[in-house]
Amino acid sequence: MKNTLLVFTVCLMLPLVAIAGDHGEGHLQAFLAELDLTEAQEAELKEVVKEHRSEAKKARESMRDSRKELFSLMKTRKATEEEFRSQSKELSKLQSESLVSMYVFAKRLESFLSPEQVDKILLKIKERREEFREKAKEKWSKHRRGKMRDRE
Repeated sequence: MKNTLLVFTVCLMLPLVAIAGDHGEGHLQAFLAELDLTEAQEAELKEVVKEHRSEAKKARESMRDSRKELFSLMKTRKATEEEFRSQSKELSKLQSESLVSMYVFAKRLESFLSPEQVDKILLKIKERREEFREKAKEKWSKHRRGKMRDRE
């Protein structure tokens, strides 16, 4: 069950991985400290994250380009149904490959992390998810209040 949970929540973990970018290196270090990683685990994690980040960036760019092409076909209104289906299938294929990549990423993490460390990651993901939900609610609430004032 924990393996399934990890796989399905790995996409929620990606914001934690994204923290490892140039502006968030301190956040990643703080997160790693919470996991009590061995030096070997930390080195392995950094390598896995580095590889995944590179793959994920390429995948995002490919999906973005494919979406642009799909919307471009919609805008021209001259595309045939077959052209649209073909581009839609291409986008779906790229999205599927991205999900498989996240699954492989999660399985690689499981290969060198202890069950307790996996539990800590899952807890952190849950906490981050709740933080994002609360921020979204606040933002939506402010947006709605502004719209209501505009109507008055």
